[in-house]
Amino acid sequence: MPQGRKAIEWAKATDWNVTPHELNPYDYPDMEDGIPLHVRQTV
Repeated sequence: MPQGRKAIEWAKATDWNVTPHELNPYDYPDMEDGIPLHVRQTV
């Protein structure tokens, strides 16, 4: 499980197909945590 910021880096590398929450629900408990606002608005 990637810790902290590393989960965001991995999610970004997948073009946000995998979210930080899916990679590490302990650090990112909300489904949208760690996802940039401009990405959230396109979903």
